[in-house]
Amino acid sequence: MQHLVLHDATRAQAEQFIAHPSHAVLLTGPDGIGKTALAEALVAALLQIEHAQLANYPHFMRITPGGMNNT
Repeated sequence: MQHLVLHDATRAQAEQFIAHPSHAVLLTGPDGIGKTALAEALVAALLQIEHAQLANYPHFMRITPGGMNNT
């Protein structure tokens, strides 16, 4: 997650979530502010893999309004 530019409070909340994950996290806000980037960084951190490995991870699936996409 170090590659993301985050507000200090957002970084602290993300790190807290990684340290003590719950069953879900809700990211909200306008288009283009980095919700997907943060979500993928959280997933990679929780799975303890590099972000680049997500596309090939067997249990990762990106779901978008247009449908499902593995990449």
